[in-house]
Amino acid sequence: MTTDNVSSVWAWPLARFRDALAGLEPVPSCGATAAVCGNLGLALIVMALGKSQAREAHPARETLLAEARALLPVLAAHADGDMRDFGRFIEDLPHTEPEDAQRQRDLAVLVNRTHQAAQDAQRALELAVTALPLATPSLRCDVRAGGLMLHASVHALLLNLAEDAPLLQDPGRTDQYEAQRAAIGNRADIAARALRERFERSEAKKL
Repeated sequence: MTTDNVSSVWAWPLARFRDALAGLEPVPSCGATAAVCGNLGLALIVMALGKSQAREAHPARETLLAEARALLPVLAAHADGDMRDFGRFIEDLPHTEPEDAQRQRDLAVLVNRTHQAAQDAQRALELAVTALPLATPSLRCDVRAGGLMLHASVHALLLNLAEDAPLLQDPGRTDQYEAQRAAIGNRADIAARALRERFERSEAKKL
């Protein structure tokens, strides 16, 4: 599969994405999969907020719901972007050396995409923390599940960043991405703990 024939993953049947992922072609791979999983996790949160709002309107919930819905296409775009960017890198790989300008341009685009995707998934995870108490009690498990998926998405993307950023021939940029990777991962872990604690307190009130 080359960058010329990569269509939007969101137009694919789910089975096609799974089978392509399990196949031998370079795309889709980890980055696209992490973005898809994060997008689906956010969709669970949107569903829980939307159903809760339909049952009883609440201004704060409506504002958060609008923010969550606006993030859906942002995370979705990262899946297609990763397939395109990584596909281009793989296509150019046999014709370039590590220090070649073309390979470095490909890497810079790929690394920037991964960094931005991780930031956006982290933003969605923090949104989940705010969303949980605003969801109807019976739907809070969906917010919790969506948050777990987003936490995994963030760390999968950061794993890609850790692999790719050192390939840049600019130590300053590599160090910058490493610092940002650590900061995003730390915030994701803090948000995940907060989400778990809020969920556990919510469940305890049911007893």
